[in-house]
Amino acid sequence: MLGSADCDSYATVTCTVSGHGDRCGSPAIRRRFKHVRATWDHARATVDGYGLHAQVRHIGSGRYVAAIEERYCDVSATAVEDLLTHVLLERSGGLVLHSAAIELDGEAIAFVGPSGAGKTTVSSMSACPWFAQDRLAVAPVEGVWHAWPLAGGSTPPGSEPSVRSSLPLGGVLRVVHSPRGPAVHPTSRVEALMDVRMNCFPGDLSPADEGLRLANVEQLCHQVSVARFLSRLGTDPLPALRAWRRA
Repeated sequence: MLGSADCDSYATVTCTVSGHGDRCGSPAIRRRFKHVRATWDHARATVDGYGLHAQVRHIGSGRYVAAIEERYCDVSATAVEDLLTHVLLERSGGLVLHSAAIELDGEAIAFVGPSGAGKTTVSSMSACPWFAQDRLAVAPVEGVWHAWPLAGGSTPPGSEPSVRSSLPLGGVLRVVHSPRGPAVHPTSRVEALMDVRMNCFPGDLSPADEGLRLANVEQLCHQVSVARFLSRLGTDPLPALRAWRRA
């Protein structure tokens, strides 16, 4: 699922799938999978969500085996990847962000915000290599947060992709349209926590898993710079980004 020559703490998930037809029509089943739930017992987990019921087992050295035992509807491969990435990352202290990310001076800069906020526009106007189109996995490795691109989204025409499969995470910026832009504006601790939490995949978790996610969000905000990027249409964001990184 995740892996690189630079940072291989998250290596491989092997997944076997057995089909059980389309059963999403039942209101009871829809309620059952409203939240993503992961119940761990040492190195094993039972996972429910996205219309799936799965068993996950850790086999060592960052490797897991996942058996999808039930499919309650026609589930895409991307949904399977999202579910398992979320479960394994959050157990390891990480998150999956709704983000467009660039490579800037050897680090990943993650732009977050709701659809239409301008994440893709800011990324494409920066003239920096494109790192992630829509989803970004982030996790601490030996005390340093790293980022991995996940499948999803589309690269704007003419954008040069990054050749790196993982990068240190240099910062998380919530994109906001403003006539004062382009500029990076600091946020309060509460704003930083909310900006990261509101841009995590998946959105709905069980209460127990929500507590784990909030702990991971708080750790990220403590160790990584989280701020607002004030974006103004038609202006180059790169000088403001470089000034922020030098500060």
